[in-house]
Amino acid sequence: MVLWEASEALKVPVNALFRNRDAWAVFTMVDGRARSVEVTVGERTDTEAQIISGLAQGYIVVRFPDDRIETGLRLAPPP
Repeated sequence: MVLWEASEALKVPVNALFRNRDAWAVFTMVDGRARSVEVTVGERTDTEAQIISGLAQGYIVVRFPDDRIETGLRLAPPP
């Protein structure tokens, strides 16, 4: 059974998404620092979410963000 299909869809892990007031957001890593970016989410599965706007391909997103992460916080590069 196919839940949804999209050619060239931008996807992120659902565990990277968090609520920022009434919007969905992700933290990206830009120049070694966290940056909160509001995104528009399309289709979702248990593990992935389609990003319709707000994020471009190639950005590193933070998975499992917690309350200690805020814009400007220095992040270690992924292994």
